[in-house]
Amino acid sequence: MKIAVTTPTGHIGNKLANILLDRKSDVTLIARHPEKVKDLAGRGAKVISGEHSDPAVVEQAVRGADALFWLTPSEMTSHDPLGTARRMAEAGASVIRKHRDLHVVQLSSAGAFLPSGAGPIVGLHETEEKFRAAGKNIVSLRPNEFMENVFFSLATIIEQNAIFTSIPGSVKAPMVATQDIAEVAAEFLLKPITGHHVIDIVGP
Repeated sequence: MKIAVTTPTGHIGNKLANILLDRKSDVTLIARHPEKVKDLAGRGAKVISGEHSDPAVVEQAVRGADALFWLTPSEMTSHDPLGTARRMAEAGASVIRKHRDLHVVQLSSAGAFLPSGAGPIVGLHETEEKFRAAGKNIVSLRPNEFMENVFFSLATIIEQNAIFTSIPGSVKAPMVATQDIAEVAAEFLLKPITGHHVIDIVGP
């Protein structure tokens, strides 16, 4: 299998790239900073320098590929995060439209079924819609909250023995590890299914 992977330095993309290489896939990485994926290149991955907001870069990565893993990174410093997400989605969709038989696994999120009122997740809703309109084989993965997000509260855990969150302390909130998300993504990339699918990934 020839598989193109975006965000290979991220919490999910890096784990996914390693899983695919472990399973002897032909992996192409789109990397903004190629020097940060030298370990993956050393394992046999092809690295294309650039951003996946650039259709020409995505086109180069998917040429001859069977599948594409797409993750829209959070732009925490953007003054227009939804606009940034839209532009990235349009870049991806423009390439998918040219490669209709490409199998795409897109990382989305719980809540992405909502067209409004969900903050930055609305950008993932729009990405799902654009990708389904562009391609025949789209799997949108909707995990719930990442277990690793607990580390954002490390300071208050140490200093106050507390986590401050919008979720009431009496409510059980399922979480999922990024390693498990990467494993699910790998399965759908290595054993692609046809059509449009939404897969919820809910932790224990």
